[in-house]
Parts: sequence; structure tokens; C-alpha cells
Amino acid sequence: MSATIQFVFDEEKAAHAAAWVLRGHGKSMDAEQLLAVLYLADRQAFIETGYPITGDDFVATSRGPTLKRLSTLLRNRPRTAPSPWSGCVSHTGDSRLSSRADCNTDSLSENDRRRLSVVLKLHRDRNCEQLAQFTRELPEWSPPAAGFAPVDTVAILRDAGFTDDEIDEVVQQVASTRWLHDTLNR
Repeated sequence: MSATIQFVFDEEKAAHAAAWVLRGHGKSMDAEQLLAVLYLADRQAFIETGYPITGDDFVATSRGPTLKRLSTLLRNRPRTAPSPWSGCVSHTGDSRLSSRADCNTDSLSENDRRRLSVVLKLHRDRNCEQLAQFTRELPEWSPPAAGFAPVDTVAILRDAGFTDDEIDEVVQQVASTRWLHDTLNR
């Protein structure tokens, strides 16, 4: 069984997660490095809870797996309209990011903060190339023909030791969350 699970993206929570990581890093961070740390934290949250912190979709690029909407947000900057992302993250150079001091990270649970901090601590000293190499070794990644390609999220769960029944349960829970979100936002 393989499947790509589509989550419900939460830009505010994603912005808060980015701000938390940037503050924990203590200095500006390369956008690619931030994306890798956020992907790894989302991946860990998905394994532990059945849902990622940001709700962003996992996709493969030639550089490794990443988060689709956050990659797009970073590529399409600057935004003219205020948004949760622009309220929490500022661009300090071509590809450097820092946290805005007035960004409140209240949407993050203690477990979210713990996961983000642990992943940052494990990977803070890796440069972009080292992070790309590390993420390309994850079992869910395969090189896309071009651009973005969906990541087999079931491969993540299978690698973590989930049984077929447990995987089915996670898939059903995410589908229910997506259905509820879509129903409420019609």
C-alpha cells in the first residue's frame, strides 16, 4: 500500500513554527535550512500523532523532501498583503530569514515546541547541502521528474514500524479532518 495523504495547511501555525525555529537558532537562517528543519519536525509529528505541525503537504524535490506551501511562500515573496507568514518571518537577505520580534507563537502546543526544538538541536549545525543529503536518504524520498512530486506518506509510517491497520487508521483520521475542514469552508 502506498498513499499520499493531503493535510489541511495552517499558515498561522506554520508561521509560528518557523518563528519558533528561527528564534531557537538565534540568528538568521537560510530558507532551505528552515524548510528542512520544518519538514523533519512535521515528519516527526506525523509519526507521533498522525498529523504534522503545519498541516503542509509533503512533496519531493530534487533537493529532497520538503513542504509544498511553505516552499511556495518562500519562492513568491514579498507579499504585499499582511499574512500570518509575513507577520512572523522577515527576509534579511537573498535567502536568509529571521523571526519578527512581535510574532506570538501561541498556536503551538508544548509538544509542537518540543519537536521543533529537538529537530533544530539535531540539525542546527548542518548546512543546506548536508540537510539535503540527509533528507534524500529518507525512505519516502524519490527524485521527481520535475518540480514537486507527492511524497508517499505511507512510507514514512511503514518505516516507523506502523502496521497496515495502524496506517489505515491514520489515513482515515486525516481524511476525516480534511472532510470536516472542506465542509466548514464551503
